[in-house]
Amino acid sequence: LAEGIAGTEEEFAVMMTAKAKEIGMTNSNFSNSSGINSPNNLSTVKDILIENNLTFKEFNFVDINHPRLVEHIKNNEEGFLIFTGGGILKKEVLNSGVKFIHFHPGIVPNYRGSTCFYYSILNEGNSGVTAYIMDEKLDTGDIVYQKKFNKPDHIFVDDVFDPYIRSETLVELIKKDILKKNNYKKQNPLDGETSHQ
Repeated sequence: LAEGIAGTEEEFAVMMTAKAKEIGMTNSNFSNSSGINSPNNLSTVKDILIENNLTFKEFNFVDINHPRLVEHIKNNEEGFLIFTGGGILKKEVLNSGVKFIHFHPGIVPNYRGSTCFYYSILNEGNSGVTAYIMDEKLDTGDIVYQKKFNKPDHIFVDDVFDPYIRSETLVELIKKDILKKNNYKKQNPLDGETSHQ
């Protein structure tokens, strides 16, 4: 298909990158027609949100417990917010009336904590993402959705693979309207392992 449209796959990738920039995806680059499995295929969560016409709010600070963010959350009428950063949300934020969905790069309860997708790749030859409702403990909230991925065929696990699997899971969760189904699976916090970098 790519060759039929552009003559070569490489030229099609140039067209994909140009189209991405045209629609506001300024941090994306494509080097093949699939958009995956190459270290030269790059995108950001923001660009994936733009691509899928999803609403988001950015702030000019990084403190996830910043008073302005807490105030914004308390005034938000959405039932769910996506948490994609690192760090621990304070009780005040978690108890604000909004459910926070975190896209964790591991299948819980087997892989909790940081860098656990490395352990999953080493132990099982694959990795996955768990979308769960955050609670006060580490990666123990109610499971909303889980998706497994084959291990990458490149070494760019942190910069390419991790954001890719989280973004793909987010898009699938939204397209399948899973949050509205309200069919979440309780976790036993004592099951599984917790890994730390």
